[in-house]
Amino acid sequence: LAPRIYGDGTIDNFKNEIISETLLELPNHHEQIERYMDTAFDLQVTLSHRLSKLHPARFEGMLHPVFQEDEWMVLLLGGVLGVCVG
Repeated sequence: LAPRIYGDGTIDNFKNEIISETLLELPNHHEQIERYMDTAFDLQVTLSHRLSKLHPARFEGMLHPVFQEDEWMVLLLGGVLGVCVG
């Protein structure tokens, strides 16, 4: 019925315009969205519970890619600190 009233493609244009405006406005509300998600999903409790259940090897495997890029710096800093302390 809507295509007959408004013409072909009008609904799609309207949807695309709403999506574009929403995506432009979304960054302005990220703090409120994060607070809501933290509350609604209870992320801190959920993540701490699930991470505490991980086997140490799997936990290390999950974190390793995060630090892999800077691994040389961590090793260098560890060596320097070891020399300073030892």
